[in-house]
Amino acid sequence: MKNIRTNAALLCSLMAATVGCHFQIETSGTRFPHKPAATATMYTVEIIVVDNANNKQITHPKLIVLGGQKATMEITDKDGQTISVDVFIKEHGQHKTGTLSYSIHSEDRKVSGQFHIPVGEPTHLQTGDFTLDATITPQPAKQ
Repeated sequence: MKNIRTNAALLCSLMAATVGCHFQIETSGTRFPHKPAATATMYTVEIIVVDNANNKQITHPKLIVLGGQKATMEITDKDGQTISVDVFIKEHGQHKTGTLSYSIHSEDRKVSGQFHIPVGEPTHLQTGDFTLDATITPQPAKQ
């Protein structure tokens, strides 16, 4: 077994919806040995978080996650709103799903939970004063 752990800090200018924020991504997980020359599938996880009470989009990040890995992201914007997201992509043959755990803190409002996202199918969640739209898209294998 090989343990992979990567920490990355990215510039907030990459995300126009979160200008003036603190942004951090952490990925970790355990990959099992596989056949020589085999590669792990990469997925793009796109999340849109909207504050319905103030009628504004809080953030719209896109993450790259390896199958079987967990990615954690935390964003704090200039208004003090904090969004934490954990994503895990589970691969079992043709059946692939993602589990997304979230926590949103905005002034005196707080909401958190977890939901499952089938790979390739957009998922919409209305929770409290917030809306989350998430899509997991597999990346094509490079030849």
